[in-house]
Amino acid sequence: MNHPRGGALRRWVVLVALCAFAMPAAYTQGADKDEFKPLFNGKDLTGWTGDMRLWSVKDGEIVGSTHGNKIKQNTFLYTDKVYGDFVLKLKVFLENGNSGVQFRSEVRDDFVIAGYQADVAENTYFGMLYEEKKRGIMDYWKALSPEEQAKIHGAAKQNDWNEYVITCEGDHLTFELNGVKTLDLVDPDGAKSGVIALQLHTGPDMIVRFKDIEIKEIPSTHGGRLLMPDIDRVRSERLEVAGSSIRVPEGFVVEQVATDELISSSVNMTFDHKGRPVIARERGGIRILLDEDGDGVFDKEHSFCEEVQTAHGMHFVGPGDLLVHARGPAETCLYRLRDLDGDDVADEVTVLNQSDGQISEHGPHTILTGADGDLYVLFGNHAHPSGMGDPNSPLRTLEEDYLLPRYVDPRGHANNIRAPGGTIHRLDPDTGIWSEFAGGFRNPFDMAADVYGEIFTFDSDMEWDLGLPWFRPIRVIHVAPGGDYGWRTGSSKMPYHYIDTLPGIDRV
Repeated sequence: MNHPRGGALRRWVVLVALCAFAMPAAYTQGADKDEFKPLFNGKDLTGWTGDMRLWSVKDGEIVGSTHGNKIKQNTFLYTDKVYGDFVLKLKVFLENGNSGVQFRSEVRDDFVIAGYQADVAENTYFGMLYEEKKRGIMDYWKALSPEEQAKIHGAAKQNDWNEYVITCEGDHLTFELNGVKTLDLVDPDGAKSGVIALQLHTGPDMIVRFKDIEIKEIPSTHGGRLLMPDIDRVRSERLEVAGSSIRVPEGFVVEQVATDELISSSVNMTFDHKGRPVIARERGGIRILLDEDGDGVFDKEHSFCEEVQTAHGMHFVGPGDLLVHARGPAETCLYRLRDLDGDDVADEVTVLNQSDGQISEHGPHTILTGADGDLYVLFGNHAHPSGMGDPNSPLRTLEEDYLLPRYVDPRGHANNIRAPGGTIHRLDPDTGIWSEFAGGFRNPFDMAADVYGEIFTFDSDMEWDLGLPWFRPIRVIHVAPGGDYGWRTGSSKMPYHYIDTLPGIDRV
């Protein structure tokens, strides 16, 4: 970020944190070192994302350098994880130029970060709070006298290691630079969550080094300055499960059976007739996971089909006979992929039906075979099947029926979408006729059938509407033929007590 004062090009190191609830300031004063966890393993950049032409690890340090790589905009190395209230410690050595530690920041395109930053600068601004891509130099700094500003950046040691301690507790932010408090600010307008990032600045070639990066996350407590502290407190408690992000019933365990390097970003999974996991890669094809050494951990993937990509629905109807909702040769369609010679490679790709919506978060989703032998196909509220429709469908009469003025989403989401919204369709494999089975969903992604053939799904309301009068909690739904589950755009959705809609069997 270029600072206007003196025309100098400055550089900041940026920390990003999730700040949810206010904590007493005394909480961090007696912090034990054992409570801190490293953010950098000292060997490689696992857990960090950035332009790896500019970042490296040397002698246990993260080194950022623009020598030989002219950059057109400030660029960042940022954590893959988002943090809440925390205390962050790190050491930084600025050889020249301008850097910073970003925190509570948001990730934008091309390794750009926006949000709070603890400044690191060659002469002035070291120790200052800045807001990259947002408020810039903040009002608190402009209100300080030149003498007060000089005292803050005077705490820095030029051409030497500097230790930063950055604390976020609710709206309260503090910096300590080499043991000197350079910031003590309550900022209710700032972000309460984000990533931690390290900055390389535009301008002359520069080098900055970081080491001993460690963080202590502060547990959320009741009494913060959130809009709905009770709801967020409960949500936080559910996530705090003995240091794990996965809660399982007593007697169950979670084991990793495939690495991120192997599966990358996958958007769906099923199992073939041999019990092997089959995954759909985001912007990639269909892959079979293989455990070649028999140790229970998958170590290789085999390509089943690359003609279709980003499959949001996957269902085997027989050995080597896979149905997918995906992008492919005919755009977004329900495709049938057939391995005709048993070599685990699809030899035939055919279109069963085209969708009028794209593969997306609210587009075509899951497929399953019902107890009646028909296929049941799930669509989010931005897509429906094209083709033959049964005039005697169970849901044939569902149309938009809201008479009063409605409040629609100010960002424009689903403003032009009308009932039936998300739907489940039944497809007769013999005739190819589609029947609208149930609707009034928002965007269920998956569904299942029990041993009696009864279908269940899981739906959730617009998360931006949390706390508004028309918000409905997420729910498990027993799907009845012809059922209308009440989704309408904006404020016009049906409450559970309306006689012409159906409630869920459970609400969270």
